Amino acid sequence: WNSDQKQMKKISESIASNDGVLEVLVQDLENKDRFKFEIKDPDDKSPLAFVESPLAYAIGPNDLKKIGTLRVTFSQKAAIDKVAATLVRTISMNILKSLLVSAILLVIFNRIIIKPVVKIAEYFRGNDNTNPRPDLIGGNSDKNNGSGNDEISEMITAIHDRELMLREFVDQSKKTIAKQTESLKTGQKVIADQKVKITEAETKAQEERVRAEAATKLAQLGEMAGGIAHEINNPLTILMGYQMTIRMLMKREPIDLNNVETYIGKTEAMVLRMSKIVNGLRNFARDGAKDPYAPSDVKKMLDDVAMLAEMRMKSAEVKLTVKIETEDLIMDCRSIQIEQVLVNLLNNAHDAIAEMTGDRWIELKAFQQDDKCVFWVTDCGLGIPPEVVEKIFTPFFTTKEVGKGTGIGLSISFGIIHDHNGVIYVDKDCPNTRFVLEIPLRKAKSDPESTTEKGAA
Repeated sequence: WNSDQKQMKKISESIASNDGVLEVLVQDLENKDRFKFEIKDPDDKSPLAFVESPLAYAIGPNDLKKIGTLRVTFSQKAAIDKVAATLVRTISMNILKSLLVSAILLVIFNRIIIKPVVKIAEYFRGNDNTNPRPDLIGGNSDKNNGSGNDEISEMITAIHDRELMLREFVDQSKKTIAKQTESLKTGQKVIADQKVKITEAETKAQEERVRAEAATKLAQLGEMAGGIAHEINNPLTILMGYQMTIRMLMKREPIDLNNVETYIGKTEAMVLRMSKIVNGLRNFARDGAKDPYAPSDVKKMLDDVAMLAEMRMKSAEVKLTVKIETEDLIMDCRSIQIEQVLVNLLNNAHDAIAEMTGDRWIELKAFQQDDKCVFWVTDCGLGIPPEVVEKIFTPFFTTKEVGKGTGIGLSISFGIIHDHNGVIYVDKDCPNTRFVLEIPLRKAKSDPESTTEKGAA
């Protein structure tokens, strides 16, 4: 214990002099009393409390050495009274401070916020939308001593100016909207008139297309007329022969019924063949543009087309081959229109190779590719020049001599395939001349852009 004994004693006496302190005891590490100050007769008999604190001194920057313990015993009631008195004083001071600050803020709020707001409200109440009150905007106010230059008056004047500008803008906007509305009504009337004209033009174009299709069919029938006449004339000649033979057999005794039955059967076969040719011509000549899309047997369509086309092919000694890879292939289409396209392509192929020498042939083939039905019309030609391919589907373009072609057959075929959501184009990779038709097996939503792009190729 090398501490300052006198200083420690003085500190202990200072602690003991506080109200409520009954005893101050300083002990060393061996619990031996060093200083002790004790009040024998406390003023009250309340419970006692004490606080102990270690005594230490620094022996380095971050090191303390404990040398003993300080124990202070005090009256609990005296301590509580002192704390209560301190709290009362603190709370009272805070209340006074709060009241003072509130009063100051109220005065400031009244001068800076309330009065200007009241003044602005009076201005708007006094404004009858035509004549504002000049005494409230700085003109004749007694409060302003006629100056009218205070900040509130300037603000009210600015608000009034903006109000006048806003009214002027609203009036101008109403006039502009009225003009635009009138212009819009005029534009709507023009658009309605244009729609009517477009509808009329579309109707007229459709009618022209129907007439063009009919003319094309007539032209195709005319091209096939020689072959058709031959196919009908031959069965008629054979029928006459069968009839004469049957008469001769009927005159003989006894009548050979088996032989007669044989010739009657041959006669019926010839009649059925002629009936099939006539029905095929009638169906081909019929307008199928308004027919509904219906499931159609592709093989039957090829048979009908071959029957119509081979009449002309035989007379020109052109070999026609028909192939189908799937016998039960069914597709949704207008069968009459598809047959018209195929007959047109076969007739074009016939005309293209008519002047050629040697083995002349045309092949019509159908097969399924994914969800499409593909038709190939191939002839023994050596292809079409690129400059012709670019324009081959253009209306009224033809490479035939004058009087032998209308130039609308392929453009009509293009339109028909387009309506079926399909494409028609020339196969540039084929060593011969080949037209390709790709048509969805099931009717789907039209996609004109893709059809046009591939078709134009």
